[in-house]
Amino acid sequence: MAINFPDSPSVNDTVTQGDHTWIWDGTTWNLTAATAVAPAGSNTQVQYNSSGAFAGSANLTFDGSTVSVSSGTENIGLKITSTDENALISFADDGATAHGYAALGGNDDGLIFFAGGNARMTIDSSGRIQTPQVPAFRVANTTGSGGYLWNGSVSGAGTVIFGTDSGYGLYDNGNNYNTSNGVFTAPVDGYYFFTATIFMHTSYDNDTDGYWGFSSSNGQVVTNHGTKGEDGGQTVSGIFYLDAGDTAKVYVYTSHDLYTWLTEQYNSFQGILLG
Repeated sequence: MAINFPDSPSVNDTVTQGDHTWIWDGTTWNLTAATAVAPAGSNTQVQYNSSGAFAGSANLTFDGSTVSVSSGTENIGLKITSTDENALISFADDGATAHGYAALGGNDDGLIFFAGGNARMTIDSSGRIQTPQVPAFRVANTTGSGGYLWNGSVSGAGTVIFGTDSGYGLYDNGNNYNTSNGVFTAPVDGYYFFTATIFMHTSYDNDTDGYWGFSSSNGQVVTNHGTKGEDGGQTVSGIFYLDAGDTAKVYVYTSHDLYTWLTEQYNSFQGILLG
């Protein structure tokens, strides 16, 4: 917008346009310095527009390195809105290419947590939690027909190997169970739940007092078959605290046989990270 200066001004005449004022010194119109406005609030409080005036609040501060948001009530703090279907809070180290963020939105207004650019946990609007990357497995011996899951008369004590982790409803989320040596290796520190089931019918060759169960880096759970010639279908369960790199396996502690039907319905080893 053009500024209309008078044709014959006198010294110290002024012209104001918006927030700017010019003064005539006898030769030139000079823009005067703007009037200084003192910051509102206290030290470190972030300034904001409050009905046309500067204002500050103890609930929003910045000390040169950290932004702090607080509230005088229990249920009001940092509010983020978006015209898109998702509202995001993002976290990243300076220069980092991988980052974490939380997204609120989607079809059911759920809360989704991302790490490394991928969804790691979802809480839907009903409070149900999904953790698709949780370490979990269900493995079995599926060679078919009756046979030795463990032949103690030949091998003595040792690790029972469940050689199949796919098909038949079997899985290994995270690839932490080794189908070659029968050992599960914990990927992270935490509490792990394990359960193993072996069906041992009376007609199968299962020895009296065949001790078997779990052997881990941090404890054991043991049961036994009982008397030869009696039904001995058994399930063993336990919760173990394992550090990352610790192991757990199904183990036969005595030189006895585990003879069963070698399909996933009759023998299995399962586990999951609880937290």
